[in-house]
Parts: sequence; structure tokens; C-alpha cells
Amino acid sequence: MRKVLVLIVAVVAGLTLAGAAWIAVGVSPRFPERASNGVDYILYTDVPSACTRRSPCPVIYLLDGERWFSSTRDALHGLVGARRAPPVVLVGIGYQNIARTAALRKRDFTPDFGGASGATGGADAYLRVLRDELMPYAERTMPIDPSRRVLAGHSYAGLFATHALIEAPDLFEATVIVSPALWFGDYATFERNLPATRQAHLPGRRYARRRRKRHGPRRAPPGQRAASAGRAACQRTHLRGQDA
Repeated sequence: MRKVLVLIVAVVAGLTLAGAAWIAVGVSPRFPERASNGVDYILYTDVPSACTRRSPCPVIYLLDGERWFSSTRDALHGLVGARRAPPVVLVGIGYQNIARTAALRKRDFTPDFGGASGATGGADAYLRVLRDELMPYAERTMPIDPSRRVLAGHSYAGLFATHALIEAPDLFEATVIVSPALWFGDYATFERNLPATRQAHLPGRRYARRRRKRHGPRRAPPGQRAASAGRAACQRTHLRGQDA
């Protein structure tokens, strides 16, 4: 599975930098029944011929499917064709009502940190829909190994992926979080406790800081330091309040 993780990080990060078309093209969409949160979702799917019921494949659940599906699929095909990655079922999750995509994703992907309006704070409901409705539908109709699920999200979707990792740490074998909108809710995500995670080994340069003996007042606990550093990083990049 390590190869799959490396592949996903490379693909999603590359698309984030390069940009992608807003609407998925050249796909055969699937239309699940209206979800319990009242939303009509669409699944953009790609199933390699090597994936069968007898030999199911890992799956990438890709949020913002209408934006990222086509380019991600093409990148995966290239890597699999070059034998640099195993076959993977790709499921891009989007909205049937394209005109309302911006509003719907903002509601679905943002947690309720208190005082949420109807326009935000729907992450818990969306997580239930994903877990109890959309993923079971996909796994009933496609040759997917449910023990090898990966969730991938960018920006607001990255915020939701972080929320899912905290609230349902065993739901996915791996979570790919790219440039998450952690400024949302006055950086409240930094006050939450992430479960213990195992970082995938990625090729490339490693950076290490040698520990030095320190004198003077005791430093703040690691969690507090991380929260402060995270807030500062978001503030330096002026992300707070922008649409994601």
C-alpha cells in the first residue's frame, strides 16, 4: 500500500500546483439515490480492467471530483502504464447540481465549531453520508477492496479530510490532505487532537534538526506549540476569510 500512498501524494500535489479543469470530462458518471442530507451527489468513476470481484483493488475517494477527476485519472493511467503504481479504482465525488457546487461543498466540508449558519457546518452530516451511503454504494457496484480506502481532499475538502481523520480514524487506510483550509472557524482545528498516524515514506530530501540541550524556562507542550505554529503559518499566508 506504500506505493499507492506515494502515488496519491504525487498526483494530488501535482494537480494542485498545475491546476485542473472544473468539470470532469470523458467519464461515465454514476448517480446514487438522494442522500439523507438532501443532496444529490454524482460519482465520477474509473475502474481498471485488472480490478475484478475476485481481485478487488484499492480505492481513492477523491473529493471535489468535478474538478480533479479527469486529470487525476490521466495521471494514474500514465503511472500504471509505466508500472510505477498498481491499479487503483478512482471515485470522484461531486454534485449533480453544478451551479450550486460552491455553496454545497462549503457546507459539506466545514465542521460546526459553534455558531454555524446553514451555509457551513455540515461536515458531520457529510461524513455520515460518505460512510453509510456513498461508499457502500460504490463498493457494491465496483470491484473495490474496502480495507484499502484512501480519502483525498484539497482546500475546503482538505479541511474535511482532516475532520474525517479525527472523527473516524479507522474509516480510511490513508488520508491525503493538501493545502487544507485550516483557518476556518478561527483555526479551531488546531485545538483538536489528531489520532496517532503512520506517515508514509516518500522519496526525496529529508530535513532534520539536531536536538540541542536547552537552558531556561520549560517549553510549551508539543500540541500547544503546533497549534501556535499552525495559526501563525495560516496568518502569514493571508488565507483566513478567503473562499477555498
